[in-house]
Amino acid sequence: MKIIPTKKEINMKVNDRNRRIAALLLAILTVSVTLMSCGGGGGVKGGDGDKTAAQAEAAETTQAEETGSTAPPYNYPDVDYEGASFRVYNPGEMWQMYVDLDHPEQTGEPLDDEVFKRNRRVEEMLNITVDEIEEADVHKIISTASASILAGSDDYDVVYVGANLGQSMATNGYFNDITKLDGLRLDEPWYDRQLLDSLSVAGKTFFGASDFHLMIYDASWPLFFNEDMLTNLNMEFPYEMVRKGIWTIDRFAEYQKAAVSPNGDDGWAWNMNGNCVYGMSTHGDNAHNYFFYSTMARFIELDKDRLPVFKADSELFYDRVTRIAALFDTKAGLTFKGHTSDFSAELGGYFYVFANGRALFLTIGLKGANQLREYDLAFGIVPFPKYDEAQEEYCTTTSTNVLLFTIPVTCAALERTSVVLDVLSYESYVNVKPVFYETTVQQKGLRNENSIEMLDYLFANRGMDLGVQLGWATSLTNSIRTLLYNGEDGAASIVEAQRNAVEAKAAAYIEALEKQA
Repeated sequence: MKIIPTKKEINMKVNDRNRRIAALLLAILTVSVTLMSCGGGGGVKGGDGDKTAAQAEAAETTQAEETGSTAPPYNYPDVDYEGASFRVYNPGEMWQMYVDLDHPEQTGEPLDDEVFKRNRRVEEMLNITVDEIEEADVHKIISTASASILAGSDDYDVVYVGANLGQSMATNGYFNDITKLDGLRLDEPWYDRQLLDSLSVAGKTFFGASDFHLMIYDASWPLFFNEDMLTNLNMEFPYEMVRKGIWTIDRFAEYQKAAVSPNGDDGWAWNMNGNCVYGMSTHGDNAHNYFFYSTMARFIELDKDRLPVFKADSELFYDRVTRIAALFDTKAGLTFKGHTSDFSAELGGYFYVFANGRALFLTIGLKGANQLREYDLAFGIVPFPKYDEAQEEYCTTTSTNVLLFTIPVTCAALERTSVVLDVLSYESYVNVKPVFYETTVQQKGLRNENSIEMLDYLFANRGMDLGVQLGWATSLTNSIRTLLYNGEDGAASIVEAQRNAVEAKAAAYIEALEKQA
């Protein structure tokens, strides 16, 4: 007769295994702890015995055992939700980033299959169904979800939106403060507390980030570099500099200058049949904001009361403009302002320029790794550089369209929703995230172990500048961008001219939140 273990026995077994197992991926997944911070399938209905057995099976089949990784102990909830639907409203596609929360079946793709297995484990464990409601148009998600909430309809448990588009829903009082929901263990590593805190304004937190949704990783911006080019230049790969804390904008500039070469071309204007090599190829719209963030320059910071303060008029900010302007010099070939048509040879798509050996560095979200995989190119990944060696940490930010979870005020089952989301996030942390790491750095079937390690430096200190993320400073950042690409640094007059407009938008946001109290 098979003896079904008790809940306590299961947890003891899991915890004991977690204490004993140690491997490379453990080190990778826990590097961030040592770094300082910046800123539908069907469930099977059954009784308690069936539910406990499912938890035991989940524990036994976890990816952690296969990879040698461990995770913090987790006390799985002893609940039976009687086949309830966990309804998640989510975009079906966004700029080639990984936004999938479920798959109807296993496909043979490692990441897709792990997502599928995660959901089926949790469905059986909690006796629920995971029902992903997809909508291709992110703007339609905003309008549809807003109309549903305004009507008082309990249609969704979780809605994924970008804070830039979702801020109107937040100020209208459509979201729950996620810090008030006990089922969400927000201080655990399967949540990104720093991203969460970046958007915690005036005592209210409406947007969250967890490992349940992998776009929080794909939308993070690293620097890509061409390993073959550095080998030909007889230059050290920057991985060790990152480890030593000496990967700074000065060292980045050295690498830029070493790579630049006209190779017989008359100038630096793009020519698909030309030979010139640039220091860096950029997505011309927003690359500068990632350098600002990595060097601690902010348009908006939050004070001790979590209220926004304008910071673009500081000496620190003006200094960074000057230093970054030197990196963006298009007249000397240090930077190529790439066309947003990613792989256009004729127009000089920023991906094309890098993938074809015409630039040493590339600025793009991590999702670019999947697009580069098809090219005969050995590339590496590092975080954006620090300002100088005195800066204690590398700082990374995300695309403004990164999807974050929100929980509508019309959600009738708040406790169940928070518990299910937490379990799914933990299971993702243990089982899905390691697969994401591996698949991200695969190049022609090969693992780049250094880049795997660099991912943790990249993710350890992620945050957001509210001025950029919520669009308060969009006009200002665009004006400064024009200066930078012209090799100029006279930002003071632009900042002064636009300061009042930025502060007015921030004040309106705070006023709207205060009315909800």
